Amino acid sequence: MNKSLLSARYALALYEYAFEKQADKAIFQALSSLAINWRDYPSLRMAMLDPALDNPNKEKILTVATGSSDPILSDFFRLLIRNERQQFAGRIANSYISLWNEMNHIVTATLQTASDIDDDRDNVITSILSRVIPDNTIRLEKVFYPELIGGFVIQIESLRVDASVKSELNYLKSNLLK
Repeated sequence: MNKSLLSARYALALYEYAFEKQADKAIFQALSSLAINWRDYPSLRMAMLDPALDNPNKEKILTVATGSSDPILSDFFRLLIRNERQQFAGRIANSYISLWNEMNHIVTATLQTASDIDDDRDNVITSILSRVIPDNTIRLEKVFYPELIGGFVIQIESLRVDASVKSELNYLKSNLLK
């Protein structure tokens, strides 16, 4: 089965069950931790593939990676392990996060800048984006790229606006070389 489809199906089933039990936000927070740990610690991914590691220990490792002992997650992890799908836990977590954000009308905007910006500018940018994408909550993720030299690059879903000095210099360079 396609890994993306598998992850989406498990995430949807978990979301529907968690929503029914009014635990969807708690599960979202726990799976957000799992997604970060899955990305940052290759040993976590390797442990899920280790045939020498027994299932209860795999479940304990996933539970520690979420920072939550929620019984819904414990049951879910047991299901994943029983179905030999534990190696997809990171993808499932990411699918759940995307689904939860969609269901709660949360859009993530990635702002790349050459230097740190203060909270006032954060608020201005978020306010402008809220007018561009109404009826959604904007979550602003800031990433620092000194190589931009100045300006910013902002991306929301498939929309990308590049107003960086680096981009302008590259544009000028390409035009001068013609």
